[in-house]
Amino acid sequence: MIRALFRFAILLCLSWSIVAGCRERYRDLTPVQVVGGVVYSDSANDYFLISHGIPTPEYFWKVILSADKAIAWYIPNRSDPASLDSYLVSITEVEAKLGAAMVEAPESLKTSRATRALPAGCLLS
Repeated sequence: MIRALFRFAILLCLSWSIVAGCRERYRDLTPVQVVGGVVYSDSANDYFLISHGIPTPEYFWKVILSADKAIAWYIPNRSDPASLDSYLVSITEVEAKLGAAMVEAPESLKTSRATRALPAGCLLS
C-alpha cells in the first residue's frame, strides 16, 4: 500500500508540475489569470484524513485564461494518469462538474476547448 501511495504521489506531482509549466509558458506570452481547485466527492478513499487531517480529492481542476484564449483541465486523482491533453475540457464543462460558475470569462471562451496543453513552439511539447 505504501509503495502504491508513493508511486501515486510522484505521478500526481508530475502531472501538476506539467500544468504549472504550461501556466508559465502561457504567462511568458501574455498576462493570464489562473483559477483552480480540488473536488472532494468520495470519502471511501480518504487515506490521509486521520494522519494529515485532510480528505483525498477525487479531481483537480485548473483554468488558465488570457484576454482571448482559455485552457482548462479536469484531472482525476488516480495512480495511472494519461497524457495531460486527454484531460482538456471547456470552462463550461468544469463549471458543470462543480455545479457553480467559478470563472468570469466571455461565453465564447467558456465554451471553447483547447486541443493541446502547451502553446505552439514550446520546447516542452
